[in-house]
Amino acid sequence: MKPLETLVFSLNVILWLLGIVFMFAIDFRYGLASMLCFLLFLIFFFKAQYFIISRLDKFVNSEWQLFMIKLKWANGQAFIVLVIISFIIAAMLKQ
Repeated sequence: MKPLETLVFSLNVILWLLGIVFMFAIDFRYGLASMLCFLLFLIFFFKAQYFIISRLDKFVNSEWQLFMIKLKWANGQAFIVLVIISFIIAAMLKQ
């Protein structure tokens, strides 16, 4: 299961990096915001076991399910922060 988890995590990181390049193509402020959110994604993913994974989850769910819970949660949190920062940047650019 570890090779599959590594592949899925690597594809997710590649998508984040492509998103960063795309955001830099739009404006460097958006690129910096997406880089910050990518770092937040990494922090959220590797610290998810302390935030959202309970002891019961470790006994009830498989390793794959725990991995997917961590990945979805980290992506969701980082994306929410990216949307909020993007709205703030867009509001500042209109002025």
